[in-house]
Amino acid sequence: MLRFSSLLVVTALLPACTIVTSTETDPGGIDHPYIDPEPAKPSTPTEPQPVEPEVACGATEAVKCGGGKRCASADDCQSGVCTSAGVCLYAPSCNRDHGGSTCGPDGKGEDCCTSLPVRVGSRKVNLDKYNITAGRMRTFIESTKGDVRGYIEKNPPKNWDPRWSAFLPSGFEGNYNVWDQLGPAPLYEQVSQGSRTFGCYLNGGGARTYWVPAEVSEAYGDQAQAYSQEVLDEKPLNCASAVLMAALCASDGGRLPTPAELDAAWGTAKFPWGNAPAPYNPKYSPGGALDYANHGDTFEFPETIGSDVSSHIAPPGHYPKGNGPFGHADLVGNVWNITSAVFQDGPYTPDPLRQWLQWSRGGAWEAGQMVPFENVSIQGEPGFYPRFRAPALRKYWAGGARCVHD
Repeated sequence: MLRFSSLLVVTALLPACTIVTSTETDPGGIDHPYIDPEPAKPSTPTEPQPVEPEVACGATEAVKCGGGKRCASADDCQSGVCTSAGVCLYAPSCNRDHGGSTCGPDGKGEDCCTSLPVRVGSRKVNLDKYNITAGRMRTFIESTKGDVRGYIEKNPPKNWDPRWSAFLPSGFEGNYNVWDQLGPAPLYEQVSQGSRTFGCYLNGGGARTYWVPAEVSEAYGDQAQAYSQEVLDEKPLNCASAVLMAALCASDGGRLPTPAELDAAWGTAKFPWGNAPAPYNPKYSPGGALDYANHGDTFEFPETIGSDVSSHIAPPGHYPKGNGPFGHADLVGNVWNITSAVFQDGPYTPDPLRQWLQWSRGGAWEAGQMVPFENVSIQGEPGFYPRFRAPALRKYWAGGARCVHD
């Protein structure tokens, strides 16, 4: 069941709320959810942004209120959730304490679903400020009772490829169940390209942030997780496939971003925060700064217990000095951002078992890459910094995602 300890709907009458809307007609979306649209020059920090009018919003108005706006009831909010403080949540998956309202520096309580606008050419999108937390996925799993496949089939997202639905859980038992999806084991034995899972077994010094009962871990031949559910829920979700990440984004009214959208949030400098300093990395930048990104395997909370190194993954927003020019956190380090763009090396195939997706260029906590990522050469990939890529169904200890909203 969902927890509503601090996020109850209020009934007292509050002042009318407002929402910012754009006067520009937004085409929205892309032709195919897994192919990057035509590359466009990212916005720059100094670009003038259009002045947009505020209009009344709420249940009795033409539009409902977006995230962060005042509300009197859930009916006022686009997300369907009005907190006990009388503020609309940005998305329903943040309707919980741990991992829902614990993002930002020192876990000071910002909505983990907060989204911020960026422009990609003439398009404006709202890209999530933070990576998806394990707690947000828990809210989604609880709200669907584990039947994510059924939810998507009843509420098909725009441009959703039905071939992906077969790889979503339909409950806690049977093939591709929730524990298969979010536990330590490789999920898709048929995946023909690359490792199906990496770093998700704690016995081998792995990291896995979605808490499961000890008996579930043990049933898959792994040890019980060393940290509490509350601690892990506040960390970014890892060890989950792009298919499951995309389903969560869809349930929150969004989708996985394209590389161009992540690049727009990054800006035009070498790093999101400017051309210097480089983030610390023991191999590539040993003299780099420690307080801009979790890139050199330097974060630790709680104190590491045994071989469970999930402690090295930081809660989203822990490094505000590293935020991008428009406020987005953790574009460098912590976890990679899985994108919706297919890596095209040969004929395109829609088969999820043979599909590779591009990931972001920001590296991760594991300290194995340069930033911006540039230690591979990818055929046909434009730009100075080639991208990391991986099978769409891979579960990876440093693979995460964030959502974008058209």
